[in-house]
This record gives sequence, C-alpha cells and structure tokens, in this order.
Amino acid sequence: MGENTHYSKATKRAALAPFGILLALCTVALSATPSLSKNRPSLKLWEKYNLAQTSYACKNKESISKFNEYLFQGDSDAAYKFIMQRLLANDCGDFLEGETVIVIERDIQNYLVKIRAVGEPQEYWVTEDAF
Repeated sequence: MGENTHYSKATKRAALAPFGILLALCTVALSATPSLSKNRPSLKLWEKYNLAQTSYACKNKESISKFNEYLFQGDSDAAYKFIMQRLLANDCGDFLEGETVIVIERDIQNYLVKIRAVGEPQEYWVTEDAF
C-alpha cells in the first residue's frame, strides 16, 4: 500500500529541516491556543473545508491535547520535543494552510476537530483554530 503522505512529509521535514519545524512550531505556538471567543467556527460534519493555517494534528486526542497542554503552560521546549517524537513515531502529522479536509467529528468541549485530507483515509485530531 502507498505511504501516508502526511507521515512521509512530516518525517522528512523533521529529519532534514529541524529549524523549519522549529519555526513552524513557533507559529503554531502563537496560534494553536484554542480561542475562547464566541466566534467559534461553524463546522458541519462530512463537509469539506480549506484550512486557514498550517497546523499539527495527531491520530488520537491524547497526543494533540498533550501538545496543546505544553503550549498553554508556555513550555515551547517541551512542546517541540513532544511533537518531534510524535512526528517521528508517525502518531502526528502536519496539515498545510489551504489544504482541503473533511470534518469527521467534533469535540466542542475541548476545541478539537477530527479531520482527514481529501483522498486519504487516515483521520487526525486538530484544534479548531486550524479553520
């Protein structure tokens, strides 16, 4: 079977461009904190959306929640180490700004959305701020 493109891209970037990932992490750190405003996205299940920003996403809620926890605590070093481990373990990947995804499920209480890239079967959890 074909290789999951989110894994291979993320893994190659992690191995070949650690400074690029660090820059992306800084961008995510500034924008990944879920907005607590009332202007939450109005996302519908099974609809296609283009992501508003590049975001990390993980196969399970626990991983993306732990990454966000480090960011909330202001510990970007721990967040960087954690996401690098998860990228190399193929537990997490990255979705690029403008990428078309389908919304599979929402966890409104935790500001998380389960998505998959169009044409790909693997599903990931991402923060609502990706939209």
